[in-house]
Amino acid sequence: LNQTGLSEGQSVTMIGFAPVIAPETEQFVHHFLVYGSYEADSCEDSFNIVAAWAPGEPGTSLPENVGIPLFGANDFKSMVLEVHYNNPMETKNQYDSSGMRFYYTLEPREHKAGILEA
Repeated sequence: LNQTGLSEGQSVTMIGFAPVIAPETEQFVHHFLVYGSYEADSCEDSFNIVAAWAPGEPGTSLPENVGIPLFGANDFKSMVLEVHYNNPMETKNQYDSSGMRFYYTLEPREHKAGILEA
């Protein structure tokens, strides 16, 4: 939160996300999974998928009345980014700085988004 200017415990609503792929390791990045945790200082309960990305997908923008609440009393307190790689040639000494950019609003949305896992 320090880089956003938000205060501790301030609720926001995620309204979209987009990949940030490092050009030097783009060929190795297979997909991202972002998990939400209801604990601020631990990610032991991070089994709730908040966002996912795979090559060819530019990102996701949720409808204007839909969002994912974050950091409020009953919302996710932290997130974990899991990056999966594909390196069949076992190329060594590759360091990746890829990640996800999240877009948010301070205004709550009418509907709460979620991902159904089967």
